[in-house]
Formats: sequence, structure tokens, C-alpha cells
Amino acid sequence: MKKKLVIIDAYSIIYKCFFGVRPMHSPKGISTNAVYGFLNIILKLISDEKPNYLYAAFDKGHKNFRHDKYADYKAGRQSMPEELREQIPYIERLLDAANIISLKVDDYEADDIIGSVSEVADKEGIDTVVITGDRDSFQLVSEHTKILYSKRGISDIEVINEDYLKEKYNLTPKQMIDLKALMGDKSDNIPGVKGVGEKTALNLLEKYSDLDGVYEHIEEIKGKLQEKLINDKDNAFLSKDLGTIEVNMDIDLDLNEECNFNFENEEFISILRELDLKSIIKKLGVKANDTREDNKENEKDDFSHIKEEYKTISKDISLDEVLNNIKDKKSLSVYFVLSDDLKTIKSAMIFDKDNFYLYDSSVSDISELVKIMRSGLDIVTHNFKDVYKVFVSQGYDDIHCRFDIYLGGYVLNPSDERYSLEVMSKKYLDIDLEEEKGEAVQQSFLDIEDNNKYNMQMKKAKSIYSLAGIFKEKIKEEEMEDLYQNIEHKLMYVLGDMELEGFKVDLNTLEELGVDFDKRVEDLTRNIREAAGEDEDFNVNSTKQLGHVLFDKMGLPALKKTKTGYSTNIEVLEKLRDHHPIIPMIIDLRQISKLNSTYVKGLVSLIDKDTNKIHSTFNQTITTTGRISSSNPNLQNIPVRTEEGRIIRKVFISSSENNVLVDADYSQIELRVLAHISKDEKLINSFKNNEDIHTRTASEVFNVPIDEVTSEMRSSAKAVNFGIVYGISDFGLAKGLSIARKDAKEYIDTYLSKYPGVCKYMEDIVVTAKEQGYVTTMFNRRRYINEIYSKNFNVRSFGERTALNTPIQGSAADIIKLAMVNVQNELNKRKLKAKLILQVHDELIIDTPMEEVEEVKALLKDKMENVVDMSCPLKADISVGKTWFEAK
Repeated sequence: MKKKLVIIDAYSIIYKCFFGVRPMHSPKGISTNAVYGFLNIILKLISDEKPNYLYAAFDKGHKNFRHDKYADYKAGRQSMPEELREQIPYIERLLDAANIISLKVDDYEADDIIGSVSEVADKEGIDTVVITGDRDSFQLVSEHTKILYSKRGISDIEVINEDYLKEKYNLTPKQMIDLKALMGDKSDNIPGVKGVGEKTALNLLEKYSDLDGVYEHIEEIKGKLQEKLINDKDNAFLSKDLGTIEVNMDIDLDLNEECNFNFENEEFISILRELDLKSIIKKLGVKANDTREDNKENEKDDFSHIKEEYKTISKDISLDEVLNNIKDKKSLSVYFVLSDDLKTIKSAMIFDKDNFYLYDSSVSDISELVKIMRSGLDIVTHNFKDVYKVFVSQGYDDIHCRFDIYLGGYVLNPSDERYSLEVMSKKYLDIDLEEEKGEAVQQSFLDIEDNNKYNMQMKKAKSIYSLAGIFKEKIKEEEMEDLYQNIEHKLMYVLGDMELEGFKVDLNTLEELGVDFDKRVEDLTRNIREAAGEDEDFNVNSTKQLGHVLFDKMGLPALKKTKTGYSTNIEVLEKLRDHHPIIPMIIDLRQISKLNSTYVKGLVSLIDKDTNKIHSTFNQTITTTGRISSSNPNLQNIPVRTEEGRIIRKVFISSSENNVLVDADYSQIELRVLAHISKDEKLINSFKNNEDIHTRTASEVFNVPIDEVTSEMRSSAKAVNFGIVYGISDFGLAKGLSIARKDAKEYIDTYLSKYPGVCKYMEDIVVTAKEQGYVTTMFNRRRYINEIYSKNFNVRSFGERTALNTPIQGSAADIIKLAMVNVQNELNKRKLKAKLILQVHDELIIDTPMEEVEEVKALLKDKMENVVDMSCPLKADISVGKTWFEAK
């Protein structure tokens, strides 16, 4: 059999991988997407091509012989991104560890190495396969050489051979050089003939064969084209010279001994472990006697022997048989399919590690699914909150799962952003679940007879089972079991109950507020036009028109310009507030217009017509700090610093005339957490003594007795206190307080000298983050901070600020989450009618019958203030009202 040689245009493919694969990072923050993509391509090449020889060709240095001919060759190319540059040494180490030969030659490019290697191989009767993302290599195509051309990404590969070039360009491989000579190449800064594109060049070559032929017949070519060719004749021949790949370099290749690839040696695997590329390790396949942790997990979750066949409950198998079959199992995974409105369970694929069972709502009653869910087994699912709400809505309020991989993925890395089953299966299992979407998933399983149509649903059930095993073990290893089980998992049910309960809205008050806001918008618009001396044609909401009026006509200082004109954003307007009465009116108009569209008119469409309630969605896996967010509507974004924003809260009311809202709000929780984790005695004692912390800080920073602290001093100290929590810089503080930067720096320096515990914490936490790649909260929630290793100062500074504030913000988030769980448990334990209906930042609201108010107030205060043992006390302020406005 004829031998085969594969040679990789290394940098070309590495670049394709870097831009074609989503950003990935190791635990130490090293970018890994190019490494991941490059290795996958190599493994696929070996699998598909089965080469006897494999080489990787690299450029060596920035200059080569072409620069001697044309100094501007490749001029203007952007430098390699830092996130890619840091991956190159790892790629080179991996190639070396795998016994893949890297070829570099002084004064030549990778193309020349590839051309010369393919020439040597051809003379030895060896077929050559070149993989590249560069079309220059098309000139190397021959009977014995083909190109695997990576077009836009690592998965978009086109096979280039002589037939391809003939069909697409009607050219021979050598004519590809003449094509480039005529049209040039912007990426390499090869000039070509100015004004000649691909279409014109192809017509010329079809008629005159090559560049020499074009100029031999130059008199036949008429008009502007002739003029262009004559003017750029020297550039055309220079371009041909620059674009011709050298194929006669002296390459030292030992083709007597075939390559011995080795991807399973300890050095190769250890580099993969260092980069956390578990899916590559899995893909390599590990021997049964290998003791590596990665292999243990693979062996445990290898379900390749399982037949992908299911039995439908009540059709192919009775419920009793299913319950009998699963009774000795340790766990079940269940993949649920809900209706579009999320109100019914259409079907569920159940996997017990050996068999698949299908629940289909068109055949079975939900009570049969309930019996399986209540089997006492360790049931694992994905995104169970929505499923739980369906069960509760149908009267089954005691249905639980044991583990939710949606939450598990979030706990393991809150920076991942996406926790869909497809994304996590690809990341942790290297399994692609993207093939089948939409119709087959959304319809009844029984609608289609072909069992193969549902392989994807069975794969998803298997993936849930496998991921649960991986996640449970990893959560245990990283000592986050308590965080998962006692906070996140229990909170899932609390949030589900809150979403079902909803928050009642007074539609009459909302409509009245809308009328009032409409009138104010109308009045402000008219007043702004009058102040500007403009008529009704002036659109006050047009940035372009407003900029012209403010800065060209009225002569106000233009503080910022964009590509499209003057900036009139809020930052600019706030700085101009005192320059003219029109500015405060514009600011007010924007605020009221936003409130009107988002929270007045916007809320109307979200109100349940039967209950007059809005059912906001509480998102548990959105923020990197662990905080809960809400959507549809986002109740956390209602402004509280403006009177108009606070008025919006008037429309949120208790559920009945006999009910009121009991509101509990943590007082300065983040500063109390800072005091606790920094162990700063002065800060701790201030809270223990129930002092006004901002006044105390002002006294320390400005070196005055407490009774001499002015309101201005207190405001500045408050900005410093909260600025420290968020890692504020002297520049940021100066901007916030409108003071000189040196004064802001002095405030911060004085603060840190007065609170040495805080100063030490700030120094130590950054060191810790750099050493281990992450920081943790009081409850051991991790946040990985890749930015802290960046070579870019601004990015690295962001990473350092993140390292500083995440333990504070994250711990505060964990505390209120745990408080919610404890409050809900206590309400249920006492069988109270009061319902927890809202969480916003550090605030909880319970819709409470009048007769339970005092009990609920005491319960809330107790559970919130005693949720965790801290060196300084937590404090919750309790208030009551018929509306959220009154209660707050």
C-alpha cells in the first residue's frame, strides 16, 4: 500500500482554531481554545488519513527572504493576540511529547517547508496531504498532493485537488500563482495589479494562460485594463515572485523510519491535565488498568453497551414492571419535555443505567410519573424548577429530585454563563447533542414510529446520568456539597414556589400612574422645546437633533463626541446639569419615559388576567457572584433613588384586603461581611456597638471626633466604604465624589491605614487568587478569575478588583439565599398561610395575613439575623405596609 505523509500549516490552523473555537481557559487562566481545536484536528487527521508520517510546519521569525525582495511584504498585519501567544508554547510542548516533528527553517516560511516536503515525498512515491487555512498552498496540488483547506473554522474543511481547481477556477495548480500575481493579496500585502480583481484575472488567464502570456499579448488588451497592466507590470512580476512557494529547500527528512505517534505518555497527558482538557483525554481512550482519575470517570460512565431502545409505560410495559425493575437501582436520570407554555409535562425519558422507559402524556397519566418520582431513588435531572412547578400546579407539591445538573454546573463554575444540557455534554463528555432540535423534541414521542428518531432523547437521559456522576464527585472534591445541597438545591424549590405565587398588582393604580407619566412626558417635552426655542418638529429623543440644539445652537460645552456626532448620554448630561435649566428637564424626561415604558406599560402585558399577579422568573444561574436575578419583569432594576422609581412600588400590593406585606432588609450586609472576612477589629467593634459605620469611618478618615462629622464627610466616607467593597480606584472615587484624584487617593490610603485588617485582606486575596486561580465565599462558592493572569493592565486590574469583591458580594448573596431557605422551611413547618413572594438584593417580602404579622416579623428577623455565625452581628430592618412602597 502506498505510504502517506500529512503536513500541517501550523500557524494557519492555530489561528483558525483560536478564532473558530469559543473562549476556553485552564484553572490558572491560560487560554486553551487554540490548543483544544488544534489537537482535535490532529486526532481527526490521524483517524481519517492514517498517515505514515506527520509533520507540523512553523514560520521561524518575522523576516524571510521575501522581505529582502519587498520590504513591505506582510506589512500591516496585526500582532498575535496575547491570548493566542500564550498557547503556542503549550502546542509546541504537546507536539514534542506526542513525537510529532515540528519543522522550522531560518529565512523561510511554513509554505516553503510544506512545498519542499511535498516535493521530497513525491519523489519518494509518497502521497502528501496538506492541511492549511491559506489558499497560497493551492499551487502545490498535484496527482500526489491534496489540500485540506480550512475555510472559516475547524469544522469547515474543503478538499482541494486538481479537479477542484479545474472546476472552480478553470486553472491548473501552477496558474494559481499567476492568479495571485495579477490580483495581489491584501493579507500578505502583495501588490498585484491595482484595480484587477479575481474575475478579471481569471478571464486574462483563460485567454493568455499565464502572466508571461498576458504581457506578450498586451497590445490585444484594450482600454483601462491595458493601462492598469502596463502601469503595474513590475508589481505583477514581483507579486508572482513573492507568491511562488519554494519547493527545492534542503529539507532533512528521514523517510526510512515512520513516525511513532504517542498520545498516551505521561508527559502529554500531564500537559492536558494542566490545561484541564479532559475531553481530549477522554477522546484518546484510556486503558482499564490506568489509575488516572479521568479514566475512572470514563469507565464509570461508559454506556456504550446499552441498546438505545425504550419501552413506553402503559403501552410496552406496565408501571408495576417499571417500579419492580428500578427498585434495586441506586439512581435514575430523567429528561423531561415540557409544553411550550411550560404548564404540562409532555413526556419524560427515564434511564436506570441499564434500560430506558418513556412516559408519554398521551398514553399515561401524570400520577404514574409521580410514582416513579416518589420511588425513593436518587433521581437526577436538568433544570428541574420548571418541572417542579408543573407537579405543584397539578397538586403534587412533594415531588423532588436529588440532584440537578443545571445547578451543579453553575456551582462548579459560575462564570460559564451557559448550563444547557447540550453545552455541558460537549464540555464535560465531548458528546454532541445539537443534532436534533425543535420538532422531534417538542412533539409526543409516539407520533413517530421510528425508534431511531428518539436516540437523541435517550442520549440526553444518558448524558444527565453521566454528568451527575461527574458533578457530584467534583463538588465533593472541591468541598462544595454543603453549598449545593443546603443552599442552591433547596433554594430551587423556594424560587419555584415564589414564581407560582406571584406578586399582586393594583391595575387601577398602575393605569393612573401611566396617565400621570404620559402627562409629565408631554409637559417635559413641551418645556424642553420652549427652552430650546424649537417647534414641534424637534424630536427631543433624537440624539442627533438634541446634540445639534445643545452644542451647536445653544453653545453648551460638548464634552464627548462619537463617530455619529455629539454624545448626549447620561454621563454627559449630569456634568452639564448646572449649565442650563434644559438639562435637568432632559434627564427627568428620559427617566420618566423609561419607567413608563418598562414598568407601567410593560407590566400591563405581564399581569395574569385571572389573578392580577405578575409571576417574575427568578434566575439562579445568571450571576458570577451567586446573586439571584429576576426577569419578566426585572424587579431588581426598579430605581430606588428617585421618587418616580419608588412610586412604581405603589402598584405592588398584598394579595387580599386581609393581608399586608412584611418587608425585611439586611442593613449594610456587605460591609458586615467585609468586617467578618477581613477580621478587622475596629470595623467589627463598630458593628457590635451599633455605631453608624459611615460616621465612624468619616471620623477615622478625616481625623475628627464623631460629633463633629458633617453630612458631607459622612457621604464621602460612605463612598469610600462601599468603594472598598467594589475595589474602587482613586480615579473612580475621585469621579464619584467630584474631587481631585490626589484627594481621593489620600482618602483611600487613610482608610486603609485606619483599618489594617481590611488592608491586609485586600493584599492577601489578590495573592490567593493568583496562586489558585479562584477565590471563594464564606460558603466555599468558587469564582474562577482568568483575568488576573492577563498581560493587559486594564484586564488584570479588573481581575484583581473581582478577586477583592467576589468573596464579599458572593458571601452576602449566599447569606440571603440561605435565609430564604430557612424562612421558607419555618413558614412551612409552622403551617402559616404567609407566602414568601419576592427577593430583591438584600430584601425579602412576605405576603402575610393580618393575624400572622407579628409571628412572621419575629420569624423573619430571627432567621435572617441568625442565618450564619459571624464575628459581627447581622441586622435586618423589618417594616409592614399594604403596598411595597409603604412596606419599604
